[in-house]
Amino acid sequence: MSQFIKNLIANIVSHVGILLLQLIYTRILYQDLGPGIYGVVPLLTGMVFYLGLITASVSTSVRRHLTVSMVIGDTVRSRVILGVAIKSLMLLSVPLLLTGAFCIARLPSLIDIPAGTASSARFLAASVLLSFLVAQISVPFGAATFAKNRLDIRGMISLAETFIRVAGVWLLFHFTGPSLVSVGISLCASSLLALAATILIQNRIIPGYMPKLFGAWDREVFLEMVRTGGWITVNLVGGILMLGIDLLVINRILGATEAGYYAPILQLVSGFRGIGGIIGSLFAPTLTGLHAKGDSSATEAYLVSSLRFYGILMAVPVGVACGLSKNLLHVWLGNNHHTSPMLMAVMVGSLCVTLFEHPLNQVQLAANRVRLPAIATLAAGALNALLAIPICHLYGTMGVALVGVVVLAAKTLLFAPFYNSRILGSPPGAQLRGIATSVTVFLVAFGWSSLAARIATHANVLTLGAAAAFSGAAAYMTLYSMVLRSDERKSVNKIIARFRCLIFNAATP
Repeated sequence: MSQFIKNLIANIVSHVGILLLQLIYTRILYQDLGPGIYGVVPLLTGMVFYLGLITASVSTSVRRHLTVSMVIGDTVRSRVILGVAIKSLMLLSVPLLLTGAFCIARLPSLIDIPAGTASSARFLAASVLLSFLVAQISVPFGAATFAKNRLDIRGMISLAETFIRVAGVWLLFHFTGPSLVSVGISLCASSLLALAATILIQNRIIPGYMPKLFGAWDREVFLEMVRTGGWITVNLVGGILMLGIDLLVINRILGATEAGYYAPILQLVSGFRGIGGIIGSLFAPTLTGLHAKGDSSATEAYLVSSLRFYGILMAVPVGVACGLSKNLLHVWLGNNHHTSPMLMAVMVGSLCVTLFEHPLNQVQLAANRVRLPAIATLAAGALNALLAIPICHLYGTMGVALVGVVVLAAKTLLFAPFYNSRILGSPPGAQLRGIATSVTVFLVAFGWSSLAARIATHANVLTLGAAAAFSGAAAYMTLYSMVLRSDERKSVNKIIARFRCLIFNAATP
């Protein structure tokens, strides 16, 4: 079985598991803490992500440079890259800690916090900051799994980390009562265990590549990573303004309770984005390797086939979730929730287009052409932030959601395919057709799931699961017979046959 198939199966399993665990996690927090207090959890997580811009220039570029050095077999340079990345992140963590401490001290003036929870909210903010720092330190070690194309291992670590966090919250709530302090403790514990696992696995898959932590500072390697990561940091600023500003705007303008109603859908969207991001990153090692070899035609062919495969794979669960939105919200959050199914359909449904930013961006990163994408993302994010505030005053949460959806979809469709065509020297039509296929797939899945929702009128876990399974299977069967080309059907048959062999071999003593 090829490593891509192993990566694909392992990461689909792990990230579907992560999504289910996040749904359970959100339900526990939403019901035990209440919407107002629960909304503080994703809001603080997002605010600490803002501080991550300090370390982003190093943490986001180390994987590319390590992969390129390994492709050409430069062991010494790989060790130097790992060492420089770790030392740089440690140094950059100092201003991050100082900024974080200042924000924690002034937290009640920054966001709307429910009465009586200021101290526990500060503890949670400190815990989120510590967890984020641990995650940043683990990035250079985790880059080994990227460079060796062992993304299956990375997916399993993420699944285990999420399980520990959810199980920790459930146990602490059960024995000590619901509180933000319990959320913070479980978050720190899961991050520390994930760091330990990442270091151990890095030593196993590349035993001769221990980072060079002592000795002279390699200024050239550091500046090279910063040049790549500097524009990636600008891109992250735009990403924050695009994807991370809405909950803060709603909290400040409409209050903590409205933010708590909005946050579960945002968590669901983040879960889909996580799955989409990890599947999109499965193509990155091959794209980076092909570009490092200077094979532009092979890079283009691989990108086009990847986009079509990605769209078919991701649009079905997105369409099923939209069609079953009313049933899903009742089962997930309870009968007394105040979250709009229409709001969920708008935010989740747009993913059939906006998720394509993940595989499309891999070409730009592989070619180290990140300046114009960063400027485009920053401009789109600034437009979203400028529109979100007045629109929130006028139209509430639905207005904020629509602004974000329209701006991000426009950026995905009008910039990334055309810029990639400039990098690869080919027209953008094939990339746009891949996105169009995703929209078709979404409509098929939405149609089947809407039919299933009409039949399954009594919403519970069993009927929701049966409706989702039926509509998903019906959608994939429709696509297999009507959308896939003959060569694609042959590839699907091979994947299914390999998967059956894997299951049979695992079941045979």
